[in-house]
Amino acid sequence: MVRRRQENRDPYRMKITHTPVIRAGKRQPISTVVETCRNLLFISGQVPMSEGKPVGEDIATQTHAVIDMIAAILQQHGCGLDDIAKTMVWLTDPADYSAFNTAYATRFVADPPARSTVIAQLVAPVRIEMEAIAVLSAGTRPAGSVP
Repeated sequence: MVRRRQENRDPYRMKITHTPVIRAGKRQPISTVVETCRNLLFISGQVPMSEGKPVGEDIATQTHAVIDMIAAILQQHGCGLDDIAKTMVWLTDPADYSAFNTAYATRFVADPPARSTVIAQLVAPVRIEMEAIAVLSAGTRPAGSVP
């Protein structure tokens, strides 16, 4: 579901994509993607879950799954992993950092984005959560994008 914010704002300022996120049986107040007229795409935290279950058990598998999810969202907006300017990563176990970093490095080879990595307890029963900010280029923006 896509809607534009109308609350006393320029209706072309942001386009917000809502994909229902259900946790503990309740819909969460989360926008999956926010695209701005400043050519920025903000992707909410993605977790390696499929059909309510974690994808894989090890950090490398979960890292690749999360990056694949982000790549799919980026593709829907006419861009790819190379367009990411910054990622924010939460890991549940400090011992996972090295394996996470190795898996991450295979996906962001030439010019990796700025990144912050934090150790934290997550809501979902997974080892990693990742969000991203990407820069959309004018030539690759899909029809219906925010001008």
